[in-house]
Formats: sequence, C-alpha cells, structure tokens
Amino acid sequence: MEDRTRDRLKKQREETWIRRRKKLTIAGAALLVILVAAAGYEAKRFFSGRLAASDIFRITTLNVRPPEWQATLSQLLDLPGRNNLLSLDPDDLQRSLLSDPVVEKCRIRKIYPSTLDVEIEVRKAWVLLTDYGCFIDRTGIVVPPPSPPETTWNIDGISIENGSVTPQNEEKVPVLRDIEKWYNAFNIAAFMTVTSVGFSEQNKIVLRDGSRQVFLEPRNLRVEFENLKIAMERCSRDNFPWEYIDVRFANPYVKKAGGPVPPKEPEETPPVQQNHERVHHNRR
Repeated sequence: MEDRTRDRLKKQREETWIRRRKKLTIAGAALLVILVAAAGYEAKRFFSGRLAASDIFRITTLNVRPPEWQATLSQLLDLPGRNNLLSLDPDDLQRSLLSDPVVEKCRIRKIYPSTLDVEIEVRKAWVLLTDYGCFIDRTGIVVPPPSPPETTWNIDGISIENGSVTPQNEEKVPVLRDIEKWYNAFNIAAFMTVTSVGFSEQNKIVLRDGSRQVFLEPRNLRVEFENLKIAMERCSRDNFPWEYIDVRFANPYVKKAGGPVPPKEPEETPPVQQNHERVHHNRR
C-alpha cells in the first residue's frame, strides 16, 4: 500500500512540474516576443528619426496637376514633418487638401527617394444661380467662376447657404441634372436653345429661350421631353410660331406666338391619350 502511495505522489509531483514548466516556457516566449517587438519599434524610431532628419528622403521634386496648385502644395509641405517622404503622412496631406471645398478628389503618391506626385481633381462650375450671382457644380457645391468664361444655364429659384445648396432645395439639383440629360438625349437644342431654367414656382419648371418658354414638372421628365420633341417637330414642320409649350399634361398645350390668351389651366391632369391635335387647333 505504501508503495502505491509513493508511486501516486511521485506521479503527481512529475505532472505538477510538467505543468509549471509549460507555463514558464509560454511566459518566457511571450516575454521574448515583447522584448523583440519593443527593440524593433525602438530601432525603427531611431533609424526613421535619423533618416527623416537627413537629406536622403527630403522632398526635392514636387509634381502637381493641375500646375496652378503648385504654390498651395508648397505651403502645405512647408509644415513640420511634411518635407520628408518618410515622415510625410499622405492621409493627413489629403485631408488638408479636401478641406478646400473646391477640391473634389486628390491622389498622392510617394516616389522614393525624393519625389512627391499629387493629382488634384477640382469641382467644375456647372450653372449660375442668378439669385446669388454664384456658380455651383453638379453636386450643389459653390465653386469659383469658370476660367476661361463659359456659357452656362442661368438658374433661379435655388437657394444656397454655407457654401452649398440648402437642404430645402437639395432635391432640385438631381432634377436639374435630369433636365440636362433629357434635353441632350432628345436634341431639344435643334428647336430651342435653353438659356435659363426657373424653379421659383411649385410643381412648375420653366425652360426659357428668349421670349419662348416650356413648362415642365419633375414627375416624369423623360416622357415630358419626348412629348416636347413631338410638339416641336410639328411646329417646325408646319411653320407654327409658338410662345410657350406646356408639357405637364399628356396632351401638350402649345400657345401660338401673339395669339389669344388661353383659358385657365385645369386643376387636375387630363386622362392620358396620345393626341397632339392641340397644335393643329391653335394653328387653325
């Protein structure tokens, strides 16, 4: 019995020692990893600091597109930590550039040992808001006037605040993009040259070409422009001078230039029918 007890105690001591040895091995390995990592980090800091302080990786060549942003980049790189490729944080530099509302996108590339390549994409003037005398881009951000000057649509009825279109008018920007899209898709410029667009009235958008006007609403612009082209083709074919065309209804109304004032528009949209007799009726 005593022999069995001694054997059991001996076995327990051996198992306890094995477990302790495993724990010591794991702890030693973990400590070694921590020491190696710390040594590596300190070595990196030491050599990075030495190299950053040297002229080996100092930025000597700055490629900027478009070139008119060269001076701005030079000023940004003149700040501490930005004149060396090793110490330069491209994300930090990108944030500085994007803080300018004119900048839409930018790409930054390090070319070792001493070249920095920067490409900037600026927002382009799209239309002129005549109520404020300023230009916006296709997303509704206020931008400088185009240089050289370009012919753009004049827009009224869209308000701005803090450098962009107000939240109350944000939905008008995509509507304006759609108007431009279908105006080009149906080649409306062959019949009228739009110079201004009005959003001042609710549920009524006005396209203007001198004294001629077209009335739209933003419900189904593709169909409205399709009907507008049909009406304009008829007017052109029949030499019918028109003052305005209202395509907010399934049967567009065409008012003859210099003709009598038409009756008041109906409150509700008439039933959909494929009929353009109104053009001939006005002509007669």
